[in-house]
Amino acid sequence: MTSVIRTSSRVRLGSVVAAAAVAAGALGLVAPATASAATVTKTVFVDAKTAGADGVFAASGVDVAAGSTVSVTATGQASFDPGYRSDTAGPDGFSDLNCTDSVAPCVLNGQPFIALIGKVGTGDPVVVGAGPKILAGSGPLSFAVNDNIDGFANNTGGFEVTITYTPPCTGLFCFGS
Repeated sequence: MTSVIRTSSRVRLGSVVAAAAVAAGALGLVAPATASAATVTKTVFVDAKTAGADGVFAASGVDVAAGSTVSVTATGQASFDPGYRSDTAGPDGFSDLNCTDSVAPCVLNGQPFIALIGKVGTGDPVVVGAGPKILAGSGPLSFAVNDNIDGFANNTGGFEVTITYTPPCTGLFCFGS
């Protein structure tokens, strides 16, 4: 006696649909998920002697994706020109002394000396201070200490900067919201 095994057309069709869905996901042909990757916290040291010297900001190693934001807080003490002023200031800078370009351009004119300054990509620099400060834009996140751009050699101290951000989810297994 010969046996005949019949396979239901519904089973075959279901298998084909499932295989197609897996293949489409693997090829990135399905709508992207709305989830984000895990939140990341990174701490960097911004040296008052170098970050902003000659107008060059110090890289943080964080790249901000378009449409994303980062939260920044800072602690620490820094000072400038001990012959002029011997005290130190925190990341908000000296509240009684704004940086002007009377001697040389400042990292951010009209803002407190020694204040922590941040920027994203080619965006405008802003005072971050002690924070928390939310920054947006697209590109590398960088920092400076506000001083005349040629006056950093006699600065001391710096700031511990904590950056919190959620990078976009780009993996195949991003689900949820």
